[in-house]
Amino acid sequence: MSWLTKLIELILGSALAPKGKIRGESVAPLGADPEPRPSPDRRGQSSAAAGRPRDASAGPPPDTPPDTPRDTASGDAPAAASGSLAGMEAAANRDVVLLVPAFKNDRADGFTNRLLETLKSAKMLDVRPFERELPSPGDRASLAKLVPFQAEARTALGEQGADLLIHGEVLQGGLRLRLVASRPPAEGHADASGIGDALLVPHNFGSELANLIYAAVLAAALPLKPDHRDDLVPYLTGAAEQSMKLLDVLPDKVDAEQIGSIFTALGVVAAAVWRAQHRNASLTAAVAAFEKASKEGAKELAPLVMAELKIRLGVALQELSARDNDADMFEEALDSFEAVTSALDPAKHPREWGLAYLCLGNAFLARGRAELAVDDCDRATAAFDAALKVFTREKDAARWVEAMSAKGTALVTAGAIHTGTRELEAAAEVYREVLAARDRVTQPLPWAQASNSLGSAVFALAKRTQSKAHLSEAIQCFDGALSVYEDLGQTVAVGIVSKNQQRAHRLRESVGG
Repeated sequence: MSWLTKLIELILGSALAPKGKIRGESVAPLGADPEPRPSPDRRGQSSAAAGRPRDASAGPPPDTPPDTPRDTASGDAPAAASGSLAGMEAAANRDVVLLVPAFKNDRADGFTNRLLETLKSAKMLDVRPFERELPSPGDRASLAKLVPFQAEARTALGEQGADLLIHGEVLQGGLRLRLVASRPPAEGHADASGIGDALLVPHNFGSELANLIYAAVLAAALPLKPDHRDDLVPYLTGAAEQSMKLLDVLPDKVDAEQIGSIFTALGVVAAAVWRAQHRNASLTAAVAAFEKASKEGAKELAPLVMAELKIRLGVALQELSARDNDADMFEEALDSFEAVTSALDPAKHPREWGLAYLCLGNAFLARGRAELAVDDCDRATAAFDAALKVFTREKDAARWVEAMSAKGTALVTAGAIHTGTRELEAAAEVYREVLAARDRVTQPLPWAQASNSLGSAVFALAKRTQSKAHLSEAIQCFDGALSVYEDLGQTVAVGIVSKNQQRAHRLRESVGG
């Protein structure tokens, strides 16, 4: 693996995924015990941002900067609900604790009780009725209504020490189910629920839809329970295999809005199975489901729902294009992201517009890194700059840091390909801003990652310019990052940063610093 591949994967993250086939089970009862088997093997696998592997015959790029350890505080790291003791207990509990308040408009609680009894028969779930009534965000819910609704639901989850909550409403034509996790899911991931998602099912839903609900619950629970991942994945896989029958045959008398919501949920579930086990068929199914949701669902979607669907479709297409080395499919992924950026007004929908540009930038960066193409790195930088127009440090610090860090990666990649210093100098400025935005005391791991990223950029500059000032800054950054990683017992990161530190000291000796 080249230094460039290591650098980008470690900055943007890579997934370790189990492999091996686990047989699906019958749906009565839900989650019947799967056939015992040894834990699946794990192997490194690039994320959506990683793209196709670089051709080794191309040789190493010029002026190799040091490696950068992955930020273990980002991605799917566990977090207790609301930081409470109850939340920490929920994370330690093997079963998924699921709250189900009484459905709105359910006069005799008949539909609520049916879902409760259905899910209580499922393995790995601790299903609990919840007495508190939560306000409904409405039919065509906007971000302004969904954010406070989810915040109130997460408060309840934290207080109850629960992982997930299903909010249900009885409609004239069926049921609307909204799933809320104790921690917001990652954005821009094919296997993550969107804030605008709602599963619409007929009143008398059958076994395939029951399995889809069960699978959606388990998919949402995986990031919340990393210590119990191997326990949950077999049940997720079994329920997903049963619910995937809906890709071919839908229940009778479902309307277009229900069809779109069912296919969207199928896409998320299939992507979760692929992320967990790297089953090729699951990734193909995820793309098919998202495409069906887009083509066969309601034509007039709320902008939030349309954007989240198109973004997940684009991410899944990018994953599939990387797997199959399919350039045409990669262009389809770009088209899906650009459909959002062209359709939405950033003044009215800044979050969705900015997320689409982040994903577009990551896609261009993936191809630029894989093919050592400066033009794609430049396109990535432009996309990240577009995202930064709405994700400002003052209004949205978390997404600002994400976009700035990705921009720094694009500039470092371009700088490694070029022979000058312009891109590396720009990358160093970006990383200085990111480092300044992170607090060493309250955010030690993100701070250490930013410190090491800055050290990598200025060390690359020092190699080209023999600048003692850049070299001193690099050593200071590596020293700070190493101290944090040692204090927190991050042994892998300690090894990487120690190597960076040694390289910097060797260069200082050679330039007489």
